[in-house]
Amino acid sequence: MMLHSTSRILSRLAVLSITGLMAFLHCTQPVAGGTSTTDNPKVVGTIFGEDRRPAQDTRVVLLPENYDPNSDTVAIIADTTDASGRYTLPVLREGVFNLQAVHLIKGTRSLNRGIVVDEGEDSVVAIDDTLKSAGAVLVDLPDSVDRSNGYLYIPGTTVFTTLAGAGAQVVLDSVPAGSGSSVCYTTKTASEPKVLRHDVAVTPGDTTVVSLPGWQYSADLHLNTTASGAGVAGSVMDFPVLIRLRKGVFPFDRAAVDGRDIRFTKIDGTLLPYEIERWDAPSGSAEIWVKVDTVYGNDSSQHIKVYWGNGAVVDASKGEAVFDTAAGFAGVWHLSEQDAGIRDATANGIDAVATETGSVAGMIGTAQEFNGSSSLIRAAATAADKLNFPETAAYSVSAWVRTDVIDTLFHGVVYKSNFQYGLQIRPDATWEFLTYGENASWEMSRAPVADSSWHALVGVRNGSLQRLYLDGVCVDSGMVTLPMVSTRAYDQPLEIGHCPDGGEDPDRYFDGIIDEVRIANVAHGADWVKLCYMNQKASDVFVRW
Repeated sequence: MMLHSTSRILSRLAVLSITGLMAFLHCTQPVAGGTSTTDNPKVVGTIFGEDRRPAQDTRVVLLPENYDPNSDTVAIIADTTDASGRYTLPVLREGVFNLQAVHLIKGTRSLNRGIVVDEGEDSVVAIDDTLKSAGAVLVDLPDSVDRSNGYLYIPGTTVFTTLAGAGAQVVLDSVPAGSGSSVCYTTKTASEPKVLRHDVAVTPGDTTVVSLPGWQYSADLHLNTTASGAGVAGSVMDFPVLIRLRKGVFPFDRAAVDGRDIRFTKIDGTLLPYEIERWDAPSGSAEIWVKVDTVYGNDSSQHIKVYWGNGAVVDASKGEAVFDTAAGFAGVWHLSEQDAGIRDATANGIDAVATETGSVAGMIGTAQEFNGSSSLIRAAATAADKLNFPETAAYSVSAWVRTDVIDTLFHGVVYKSNFQYGLQIRPDATWEFLTYGENASWEMSRAPVADSSWHALVGVRNGSLQRLYLDGVCVDSGMVTLPMVSTRAYDQPLEIGHCPDGGEDPDRYFDGIIDEVRIANVAHGADWVKLCYMNQKASDVFVRW
């Protein structure tokens, strides 16, 4: 959908600010009727300019918090500030009001919401407010609106626009800056308005875009790759960003109970592919993967938008769009299943079957626990043939791992054969990424197993180069070579938690918890690996609301 540029909107805002000001003045009236206001409650306060000096000649009006500026006929209470920026507004009835102010010359504005007036009070001192440049709100109109009789407005303000002659979008001009405004659509004959978006944030001198108007709520998710965030210097392409939702931050009661109305977009409104790994509204937790085409390095200004609050839509969660085989994902297993069926999130469909594992709390939602003696997850060799790579190919293997034992045995994490590649724990208490070469030897990269905490393991092969990453850091870029007369095996299943052809150590069962296993047919770089770790670890400093 074509969006107007911010500069064009602001130019229009400059032209229409006089119109908006005249509408404001037209709507402001002294108290109607002959009732005395001597003993009524009064709202008093001070308005300041952007220079923090008292703002004289500022028109201040008190409006009911749900005031519809195009239809309501309620008398509006108004005053103009004196040389000290002070105003006094007598109130004829109790209720909850908004205080809107506009400078009669500069057109700067403010909006103070939620002023409660109770009968019998002598006065209510409103919070002192500061005038700022107005903003604008650009709204993508739903197809269902009545363009002949409909209009948009911001409740509790004088801001509205009719839809006569409107196209796919319409602009609300001269909007006071700040957060908390709602955008409503209605007609003069409608029984009640429809909220297109709650809690719109308006920036002074800028335009806020309301995309997906069928969704009532939205928020910004900021992606921080600077030193205060993920600390990633280079840009990363086609990256699956993990979004964790938790009660207290995300209002699960305002979204569909199964999360089917969650959506994500770029700042320009372009929809982003996403996959819900888990949505547990009763406990107030969810994990969602969102594909971002470019995560910019050393940047704290990038953000995406999340939407919710539209129970009429169907679920659009699609793992194969997030973990796209065209971007190098060969197999992705979240290991969050509650039964024996373990699903591959990619279009390759390399699904597996779990034997004697259990679903437990993992690093990302839930994971699979292995007993060290008989537990394993296996995808048949015929399904897993897409995971076969020549020795000199480019590929990556990763998993989150928490071992329960550090002993003198082999413990397998993930393998595509002992004679092709795998991740494991060695009897000398080291993590190991191994590949078997066509020169009849294993080539192994290692790092010590220091404890039984959660760790992110990534093995990367790129031609003759090999690296092992631990918790986002390259810990071994060399290789230990061990001769062994055999051939590189391409006929084995994929196994998680066990080695399918362990040679002299056929048992090689893992004892602990494994989560988020991935195999890619690309050699991931250091920025990719670090961003995965910083995003997925428990204390995520990459994504911020």
